[in-house]
Amino acid sequence: MYLEGDPPRRLVFTFTGPQFSPNTNTITVDLASDGDGTLMTFTQEGVDIADEQRQTPAGEEGGSATGWGWMVVGLYAVLGDIGGA
Repeated sequence: MYLEGDPPRRLVFTFTGPQFSPNTNTITVDLASDGDGTLMTFTQEGVDIADEQRQTPAGEEGGSATGWGWMVVGLYAVLGDIGGA
């Protein structure tokens, strides 16, 4: 569910991965101009991510960070280099 939209700067929505947890997290995407491109900053908040961060040893990547990496790689595979960089 979309909670907030402030084009072209911010988008806030809920995210649930029922295969991992029944809980819902809130995702905030902040967008900022970065030269010829756009810098996207993702923030995940909620019970699951807070628990995961507490349990992940310092210097290691938690499962959510790995999952976000896979999603970004998948998005790039679908969209390709749309910016021409």
